[in-house]
Amino acid sequence: MNGNDPTKRKLPVLFPGTTPKQTLPREELVAQFLRNSRRSKFLKTGQGVPLNIVAEGLGRAVVWVAGVQKRFGLPVLEKYPEGYEEFMRKILHLRVLGVSEESLREFWAVERKLIEVLHLDPQTSPTWMVDACAFDSDPDRRLLLSNIDLGFPLPATDLQIGLNFAATAPELFAGRDMGEDALRLISDYRTRLASIRLSVASESKILRAALKWVRSVCINEFTSLFFLGITLS
Repeated sequence: MNGNDPTKRKLPVLFPGTTPKQTLPREELVAQFLRNSRRSKFLKTGQGVPLNIVAEGLGRAVVWVAGVQKRFGLPVLEKYPEGYEEFMRKILHLRVLGVSEESLREFWAVERKLIEVLHLDPQTSPTWMVDACAFDSDPDRRLLLSNIDLGFPLPATDLQIGLNFAATAPELFAGRDMGEDALRLISDYRTRLASIRLSVASESKILRAALKWVRSVCINEFTSLFFLGITLS
């Protein structure tokens, strides 16, 4: 068939010229390989990675990482464990997915207080509050940001203060003495978590639509993710 068939639908092109290949540019592939190699070298020592390598892995400037450290009250060290970087990545992804930093900081404060009240803070290292981020997540038992295990399934509904849960549902809290402060914090945590999930679900639809549109104008997925400010890991 003639390649100039007028009936054949032509897609608009944002950047005239050769249609980009469905791979990253060679320079970016080389840069990605070098970043991963440097990161692996540091992780193999068991001593963590320096701040600039954390920033590289996140695709953000060092000043961005330093800002998150300050605003979320995280320890500043010479080397950082894997869980520290994963916590940063959560913050980055949630911000991209439409969750405001103010909401995340307030949520982090509630989560830290809940960890304190339930005595879940082992403090075995300076980065104990984010170390669990290196483990697999479990939305039913682990807290969203710290990924610390609650020790019991997160209740699906609000808890009524004053009920003796240790006696009526020992399997729920594994015999933990749940005071009113803990019950209020769990309720507050659940409300804020639901709000974050709603925001993420709504923004995800917009991002998927944006990615679909960008691909329709002959921009490959990696390039479209770059334009949207999403870091591939």
